[in-house]
Amino acid sequence: MTSRGGRTDHIECRDLVLEYDTSEGPIVDGETITIPEGAVTALVGPNGSGKSTLLRGIARELEPTAGQIVLDETDIGRYSRKELARELGLLSQHNVAPESLTVEDLVRRGRYPHRRLFDTMTEQDWQAVDWAIDTVGIDHLRDRDLGSLSGGQTQLAWIAMILAQEPRTMLLDEPTTYLDLRHQVRLLEVIRTLSDDVGMTVVVVLHDIAQAVRVCDRIVTLEDGAVYDSGPPSDVVTEELMAEVFHVDARVEPGSDGMRIHPRGEIE
Repeated sequence: MTSRGGRTDHIECRDLVLEYDTSEGPIVDGETITIPEGAVTALVGPNGSGKSTLLRGIARELEPTAGQIVLDETDIGRYSRKELARELGLLSQHNVAPESLTVEDLVRRGRYPHRRLFDTMTEQDWQAVDWAIDTVGIDHLRDRDLGSLSGGQTQLAWIAMILAQEPRTMLLDEPTTYLDLRHQVRLLEVIRTLSDDVGMTVVVVLHDIAQAVRVCDRIVTLEDGAVYDSGPPSDVVTEELMAEVFHVDARVEPGSDGMRIHPRGEIE
Protein backbone atom coordinates (compact mmCIF):
# COMPACT_ATOMS: atom_id res chain seq x y z
CA MET A 1 0.00 0.00 0.00
CA THR A 2 1.28 3.48 -0.89
CA SER A 3 0.68 6.50 1.32
CA ARG A 4 0.02 10.01 0.15
CA GLY A 5 3.37 11.47 -0.93
CA GLY A 6 4.52 8.26 -2.61
CA ARG A 7 5.90 6.44 0.45
CA THR A 8 5.01 2.80 1.03
CA ASP A 9 3.22 1.98 4.28
CA HIS A 10 5.68 -0.04 6.36
CA ILE A 11 3.51 -0.57 9.44
CA GLU A 12 -0.27 -0.65 9.63
CA CYS A 13 -2.38 -0.75 12.78
CA ARG A 14 -5.77 -2.06 11.69
CA ASP A 15 -8.79 -1.45 13.96
CA LEU A 16 -6.35 -1.73 16.84
CA VAL A 17 -7.51 -2.06 20.45
CA LEU A 18 -4.90 -2.03 23.23
CA GLU A 19 -5.51 -2.22 26.96
CA TYR A 20 -3.87 -3.35 30.19
CA ASP A 21 -5.19 -5.84 32.73
CA THR A 22 -5.43 -2.97 35.23
CA SER A 23 -7.14 -0.48 32.90
CA GLU A 24 -10.90 0.06 33.03
CA GLY A 25 -11.17 0.10 29.25
CA PRO A 26 -9.15 0.40 26.05
CA ILE A 27 -6.18 2.79 26.02
CA VAL A 28 -6.11 2.70 22.22
CA ASP A 29 -9.63 2.10 20.96
CA GLY A 30 -10.14 0.66 17.49
CA GLU A 31 -7.76 2.88 15.58
CA THR A 32 -6.30 2.41 12.10
CA ILE A 33 -2.89 4.06 11.73
CA THR A 34 -0.28 3.80 9.00
CA ILE A 35 3.46 4.40 9.35
CA PRO A 36 5.17 5.24 6.03
CA GLU A 37 8.51 3.64 5.22
CA GLY A 38 11.65 5.77 5.49
CA ALA A 39 9.88 8.67 7.20
CA VAL A 40 9.91 10.12 10.72
CA THR A 41 6.47 9.82 12.30
CA ALA A 42 5.80 11.55 15.62
CA LEU A 43 3.09 10.42 18.03
CA VAL A 44 1.85 13.43 19.99
CA GLY A 45 -0.97 14.14 22.40
CA PRO A 46 -1.69 14.90 26.05
CA ASN A 47 -0.64 12.62 28.89
CA GLY A 48 -2.74 9.47 28.89
CA SER A 49 -3.73 9.76 25.24
CA GLY A 50 -2.22 6.36 24.34
CA LYS A 51 1.08 7.33 22.68
CA SER A 52 3.41 5.03 24.63
CA THR A 53 0.80 2.25 24.67
CA LEU A 54 0.59 2.40 20.88
CA LEU A 55 4.38 2.20 20.62
CA ARG A 56 4.42 -0.84 22.93
CA GLY A 57 1.80 -2.49 20.77
CA ILE A 58 3.83 -1.92 17.61
CA ALA A 59 6.88 -3.40 19.37
CA ARG A 60 4.80 -6.45 20.40
CA GLU A 61 5.33 -5.73 24.07
CA LEU A 62 1.56 -5.51 24.47
CA GLU A 63 -0.79 -7.94 22.71
CA PRO A 64 -3.82 -6.38 20.99
CA THR A 65 -7.24 -7.04 22.49
CA ALA A 66 -8.62 -6.69 18.98
CA GLY A 67 -7.38 -5.73 15.52
CA GLN A 68 -3.90 -6.37 14.25
CA ILE A 69 -0.52 -4.79 13.61
CA VAL A 70 0.94 -5.55 10.20
CA LEU A 71 4.57 -5.18 9.18
CA ASP A 72 5.10 -5.30 5.42
CA GLU A 73 1.75 -7.07 4.99
CA THR A 74 2.59 -9.71 7.63
CA ASP A 75 1.02 -9.80 11.09
CA ILE A 76 3.79 -9.12 13.62
CA GLY A 77 2.65 -12.16 15.59
CA ARG A 78 4.11 -14.34 12.83
CA TYR A 79 7.64 -13.03 13.44
CA SER A 80 9.98 -14.77 15.87
CA ARG A 81 11.52 -12.54 18.54
CA LYS A 82 14.84 -12.37 16.72
CA GLU A 83 13.18 -11.76 13.37
CA LEU A 84 11.17 -8.91 14.85
CA ALA A 85 14.29 -7.45 16.51
CA ARG A 86 15.93 -7.27 13.07
CA GLU A 87 12.93 -5.27 11.88
CA LEU A 88 12.07 -3.12 14.91
CA GLY A 89 14.36 -1.56 17.51
CA LEU A 90 12.63 -0.15 20.62
CA LEU A 91 14.08 2.43 23.00
CA SER A 92 11.69 2.60 25.95
CA GLN A 93 11.52 5.31 28.61
CA HIS A 94 13.28 3.24 31.24
CA ASN A 95 16.48 1.41 30.31
CA VAL A 96 18.72 -0.29 32.83
CA ALA A 97 22.27 -1.58 32.42
CA PRO A 98 25.19 -1.99 34.87
CA GLU A 99 26.93 1.36 35.36
CA SER A 100 30.28 -0.40 35.00
CA LEU A 101 29.42 -1.42 31.44
CA THR A 102 31.28 0.56 28.79
CA VAL A 103 29.54 2.27 25.90
CA GLU A 104 31.11 -0.21 23.47
CA ASP A 105 29.89 -3.16 25.55
CA LEU A 106 26.38 -1.75 25.61
CA VAL A 107 26.34 -1.21 21.85
CA ARG A 108 27.66 -4.75 21.28
CA ARG A 109 24.54 -6.05 23.04
CA GLY A 110 22.56 -4.72 20.10
CA ARG A 111 23.96 -7.50 17.91
CA TYR A 112 21.93 -10.20 19.68
CA PRO A 113 19.35 -10.64 16.86
CA HIS A 114 22.17 -11.58 14.48
CA ARG A 115 24.08 -14.00 16.75
CA ARG A 116 23.55 -17.21 18.66
CA LEU A 117 24.13 -17.23 22.40
CA PHE A 118 27.81 -18.20 22.49
CA ASP A 119 28.89 -16.86 19.09
CA THR A 120 31.96 -14.65 19.01
CA MET A 121 31.80 -11.24 17.38
CA THR A 122 32.38 -11.39 13.64
CA GLU A 123 33.88 -8.68 11.45
CA GLN A 124 30.34 -7.83 10.34
CA ASP A 125 29.28 -7.47 13.98
CA TRP A 126 32.14 -5.07 14.71
CA GLN A 127 31.38 -3.06 11.58
CA ALA A 128 27.80 -2.64 12.77
CA VAL A 129 28.98 -1.54 16.22
CA ASP A 130 31.43 0.96 14.72
CA TRP A 131 28.77 2.30 12.37
CA ALA A 132 26.25 2.74 15.18
CA ILE A 133 28.73 4.57 17.41
CA ASP A 134 29.90 6.80 14.56
CA THR A 135 26.37 7.59 13.40
CA VAL A 136 25.36 8.80 16.84
CA GLY A 137 28.67 10.66 17.24
CA ILE A 138 29.91 9.12 20.48
CA ASP A 139 33.20 7.53 19.46
CA HIS A 140 34.94 9.68 22.07
CA LEU A 141 32.81 7.95 24.73
CA ARG A 142 33.45 4.42 23.49
CA ASP A 143 35.54 3.27 26.48
CA ARG A 144 33.66 5.24 29.14
CA ASP A 145 31.56 3.51 31.78
CA LEU A 146 27.84 4.22 31.55
CA GLY A 147 27.90 5.43 35.14
CA SER A 148 30.24 8.27 34.20
CA LEU A 149 28.00 9.68 31.43
CA SER A 150 25.48 12.49 31.49
CA GLY A 151 21.82 11.76 30.81
CA GLY A 152 22.13 12.94 27.22
CA GLN A 153 25.26 10.89 26.57
CA THR A 154 23.62 7.81 28.05
CA GLN A 155 20.57 8.25 25.84
CA LEU A 156 22.77 8.47 22.75
CA ALA A 157 24.57 5.29 23.82
CA TRP A 158 21.25 3.45 24.06
CA ILE A 159 20.27 4.67 20.62
CA ALA A 160 23.60 3.38 19.28
CA MET A 161 22.80 0.00 20.82
CA ILE A 162 19.45 -0.06 18.99
CA LEU A 163 21.19 0.96 15.76
CA ALA A 164 23.63 -1.93 16.13
CA GLN A 165 20.62 -4.23 15.74
CA GLU A 166 20.41 -2.84 12.19
CA PRO A 167 16.62 -2.64 12.36
CA ARG A 168 14.62 -1.17 9.51
CA THR A 169 12.52 0.77 11.99
CA MET A 170 13.41 2.52 15.24
CA LEU A 171 10.75 3.11 17.91
CA LEU A 172 11.61 5.84 20.44
CA ASP A 173 9.48 6.53 23.51
CA GLU A 174 9.96 10.13 24.69
CA PRO A 175 13.71 10.11 24.03
CA THR A 176 14.24 13.82 24.85
CA THR A 177 12.65 13.70 28.32
CA TYR A 178 15.01 14.90 31.07
CA LEU A 179 17.68 15.96 28.56
CA ASP A 180 19.16 19.44 28.53
CA LEU A 181 18.55 21.59 25.46
CA ARG A 182 21.91 20.77 23.84
CA HIS A 183 21.33 17.03 23.97
CA GLN A 184 17.72 17.41 22.87
CA VAL A 185 18.94 19.20 19.74
CA ARG A 186 21.63 16.57 19.16
CA LEU A 187 19.14 13.74 19.54
CA LEU A 188 16.70 15.30 17.09
CA GLU A 189 19.55 15.74 14.59
CA VAL A 190 20.39 12.04 14.90
CA ILE A 191 16.75 11.09 14.30
CA ARG A 192 16.59 13.27 11.19
CA THR A 193 19.90 11.83 9.92
CA LEU A 194 18.64 8.26 10.30
CA SER A 195 15.75 9.03 7.98
CA ASP A 196 17.54 11.29 5.49
CA ASP A 197 20.87 9.49 5.16
CA VAL A 198 20.09 5.89 6.13
CA GLY A 199 16.49 5.62 4.97
CA MET A 200 15.37 4.31 8.36
CA THR A 201 11.74 4.47 9.44
CA VAL A 202 11.45 6.23 12.81
CA VAL A 203 8.41 6.38 15.10
CA VAL A 204 8.95 8.72 18.04
CA VAL A 205 6.73 9.69 20.96
CA LEU A 206 7.22 13.36 21.80
CA HIS A 207 5.65 15.60 24.44
CA ASP A 208 6.88 18.79 22.82
CA ILE A 209 4.85 19.42 19.68
CA ALA A 210 7.36 22.07 18.57
CA GLN A 211 10.03 19.34 18.49
CA ALA A 212 7.68 17.09 16.55
CA VAL A 213 7.11 19.78 13.94
CA ARG A 214 10.84 20.30 13.62
CA VAL A 215 11.91 16.69 13.17
CA CYS A 216 9.05 14.74 11.63
CA ASP A 217 7.57 14.14 8.21
CA ARG A 218 4.24 13.05 9.63
CA ILE A 219 2.33 13.60 12.87
CA VAL A 220 -0.26 11.34 14.45
CA THR A 221 -2.19 13.21 17.14
CA LEU A 222 -3.91 11.06 19.75
CA GLU A 223 -6.66 12.13 22.14
CA ASP A 224 -8.21 9.72 24.64
CA GLY A 225 -7.01 6.69 22.68
CA ALA A 226 -8.34 7.89 19.36
CA VAL A 227 -6.65 9.57 16.40
CA TYR A 228 -7.63 13.24 16.29
CA ASP A 229 -5.72 13.85 13.07
CA SER A 230 -2.72 12.61 11.12
CA GLY A 231 -0.64 13.83 8.20
CA PRO A 232 2.14 16.31 7.42
CA PRO A 233 2.78 18.87 10.21
CA SER A 234 1.58 21.73 8.03
CA ASP A 235 -1.82 20.03 7.70
CA VAL A 236 -2.19 18.72 11.26
CA VAL A 237 -0.76 21.39 13.57
CA THR A 238 -3.34 24.15 13.66
CA GLU A 239 -4.62 26.63 16.21
CA GLU A 240 -7.76 24.51 16.45
CA LEU A 241 -5.72 21.40 17.31
CA MET A 242 -3.74 23.30 19.96
CA ALA A 243 -7.00 24.45 21.53
CA GLU A 244 -9.03 21.24 21.30
CA VAL A 245 -6.35 18.64 22.06
CA PHE A 246 -3.77 20.47 24.16
CA HIS A 247 -6.09 23.13 25.65
CA VAL A 248 -3.65 25.89 24.79
CA ASP A 249 -4.41 29.16 23.06
CA ALA A 250 -1.59 29.44 20.52
CA ARG A 251 -0.72 31.20 17.30
CA VAL A 252 0.54 28.81 14.60
CA GLU A 253 2.34 30.27 11.63
CA PRO A 254 4.88 29.25 8.98
CA GLY A 255 8.51 30.29 9.46
CA SER A 256 11.74 30.20 7.48
CA ASP A 257 12.85 27.09 9.39
CA GLY A 258 9.44 25.43 9.60
CA MET A 259 6.21 26.03 11.46
CA ARG A 260 6.25 28.14 14.60
CA ILE A 261 3.98 27.71 17.58
CA HIS A 262 3.48 30.67 19.95
CA PRO A 263 1.50 29.71 23.09
CA ARG A 264 -0.53 32.58 24.54
CA GLY A 265 -2.14 30.88 27.50
CA GLU A 266 -4.05 27.92 28.86
CA ILE A 267 -7.65 27.27 27.91
CA GLU A 268 -9.70 26.24 30.92
